[in-house]
Formats: sequence, C-alpha cells, structure tokens
Amino acid sequence: MQKQWLIDAHNVMHLLPPVVKGYGNNRLDGIEYLSSLIDGVCMKQKRKALLVFDGYPLHLGMKHHNCRIAFSGGKTADEAIINRLKNKNSAEQWIVVSNDREVLSQARMRGAETTSANEFARQVSSKATEQQTEENLPQTHPQKRADVEVSDNEVEEMLRLFNKHKS
Repeated sequence: MQKQWLIDAHNVMHLLPPVVKGYGNNRLDGIEYLSSLIDGVCMKQKRKALLVFDGYPLHLGMKHHNCRIAFSGGKTADEAIINRLKNKNSAEQWIVVSNDREVLSQARMRGAETTSANEFARQVSSKATEQQTEENLPQTHPQKRADVEVSDNEVEEMLRLFNKHKS
C-alpha cells in the first residue's frame, strides 16, 4: 500500500500561487482549492492524504475520495500531526509534509518519511500543470463556432427591451 501524505496544510496552501494571488485571505476558498488539487494528485498516484489545518472546523461544501480534511481544534496543526504519529506502526504509513523543523524531526524519530512543504508545493504545482492537458481543457470545434450575426433591427429590439426594464 502506498504511504499516505500527512500535510501541514497551511504550510503548503500559502506556497501555491493561485491561493496567494487569487484567494488572499479567503480561507474557505483556499482550503477548497488545496483539497481539490491534492485530491486530483492523489487520484493519479493512487494515494491518500490528510490535510491538517489549524483551528476549528469550517463547513466545507465538497467531499473528496482521496483527500480528507482535519482541523486541529484548540491545539496547533503541528501538535495534531505529532499526535497522529504517536506509535511507530501508524507513523510508518505516513509521509509528513511540513516546513516546521520540530514536526519533521518528530516524524522522522517515529519512523515516518518527511518532505518539506516547499518541495511538496513545487511537486503538486507541476502535477497540476500536467493535469491541464488538452483532454481536460474545453474542446473547440471549428464547425461549432460561437460567431453569430445580429442584424441592426435585432440590436435595436434588444436595446429597446433592456431600456424598457430600466425604468
């Protein structure tokens, strides 16, 4: 069985350009983007992941097959990750992803593999780019063009209707 990723989610989330540029401080959108991205990579690699976020649960509208989300509640995500690695048998099933030196050190001591959030974000970003192949992009068909000719009379009629609803 493939090892699962145990991810310090905020560490990774804030390294992904779409989150930094597009979602800014919108935590929910950032979480949804990250979990969807990780779920897609997991599906390709036939792997599972657990994203651990700091704080209390948010109502998330999506569900994923390969990526679960956990919130640390009253402790830090770092503490929640270390707690999950308490026994050696469970630790050996994980690849811990974090930029926190203490988390990575504790994970290695307990028998888990580790990788930095920086390296993981680079890998995931490149995998996401690979996923955007032609088969995933909308196909354009020259025979089904969206160009439509509209007569002057049709334009006048539309303008009359739109202006009518303004008043």
